[in-house]
Amino acid sequence: MKLLEHRSSIVTGGGQGIGRAISQIFAREGASVLITDIDREKGLETLHLIEEAGGTAVFYEGDVSQESCVQEMISIVIEHFGKLDIACNNAALSRQMGPLESYTLENFNETLSKCLTNTWLCMKHEVKAMGSSNGGTIVNLSSNAARRGQAFNSAYSAAKSGVNALTKSAAAEYGSKGIRINAVSPGVIRTPGLE
Repeated sequence: MKLLEHRSSIVTGGGQGIGRAISQIFAREGASVLITDIDREKGLETLHLIEEAGGTAVFYEGDVSQESCVQEMISIVIEHFGKLDIACNNAALSRQMGPLESYTLENFNETLSKCLTNTWLCMKHEVKAMGSSNGGTIVNLSSNAARRGQAFNSAYSAAKSGVNALTKSAAAEYGSKGIRINAVSPGVIRTPGLE
């Protein structure tokens, strides 16, 4: 038996990089995967790779910093797989790097929206879906930039620090309800996003 057999999952930002790798591993281990991404072409590439390897997946094109998209994503996973067991909130986007004084308010806010607000919105609706079944697991992707700060990357560092605090708070709220919530902070990985 595979590690994730009979489990259903969501991976946000599953179109490329870390999200694609997570989606492929979930599928290889037997999970049904809802791949969510704002990039249709990349998301469909991930879907094709999973199906070609014999896995089960569905693609949803959506921006998870928008609550309506998150709600639709949850509806799709329930419609296709009947439940939600695992959610990996990986989607993130940093709009600007440089000295703190050079950031525009628009870019700072968009980085927060695409790294922190989206994670909160996903968790808000994921815990509801998991609470109606037998619990589940949520893994939020953070960053080493959150642990020590990172020069010339202040908005992203601040957003990912928020992800860490949000994860700890949510874990304390939902652990007794059978929902395990953790964050992982990968080091620098050569992905298309980094390049």
